[in-house]
Amino acid sequence: MLSGQRYQFVQGYAQQGLPTPNDLDSVNMNSFMVTGNSGDRNPAGDQLYVFFAVHGDYSGDLTDKANYNYFIEHHADTEGELWWRTTADRGWGIALVADADDRNPAIAKTFKRYDQYPILDEEAEGKLEQEQHVENWDEWGRRDFKEKLFPTYDDDGEYREETAVDRSFQELSKEEEKAFLDELSFQLMERSEKYPEHESGTVDGSRFPLEEWIGAIHDEAELLVMLDYFREHGKLKGFAG
Repeated sequence: MLSGQRYQFVQGYAQQGLPTPNDLDSVNMNSFMVTGNSGDRNPAGDQLYVFFAVHGDYSGDLTDKANYNYFIEHHADTEGELWWRTTADRGWGIALVADADDRNPAIAKTFKRYDQYPILDEEAEGKLEQEQHVENWDEWGRRDFKEKLFPTYDDDGEYREETAVDRSFQELSKEEEKAFLDELSFQLMERSEKYPEHESGTVDGSRFPLEEWIGAIHDEAELLVMLDYFREHGKLKGFAG
């Protein structure tokens, strides 16, 4: 018997019935009510359910997402019979009949592994983390790096005086600018030995150690040399700074 809070599926609350194996669909999490707290609604039978690997914008973390992917990949043959995908409030999860492990040896094996170690596939989780870092870098990380590297204002909140480094950077095209910031971040990542980290307690959070990367630049003169090197060679790989 699986551990965890028990729920009942409530007929007609948010869903008329659970999808069958021949008509698979996700189920709204609000169709499940905590046992003994279903109000005046009539539970659809006495079957109990538990949630697993719930994750999204407001709950769970990357491990839950990886475990969710692992479960639906390895137990597709019992979807719509012993478990269902659930959605609600920009999140996802799995609802299983509470005795799914008693009914199915493969599910029992998965939860035995999970009880021993809560990450079902470390390699898959690591891949998800790297993919998320790439996505976050494209969405906001590179921009933040640029703003810290070439700030508009000084520490007093006044416009910072333009330097030779600023002027050299401004001469790059948009594509060159993007490539330079990517190349430079890799260079400084290796130099500082500080790497992106996943923000614990989130599904898609990243922390880029920008201060540590920038702190690894020897001085402004070196940054100017790096810019000149990039403009000449189109890369920083092989830069011996």
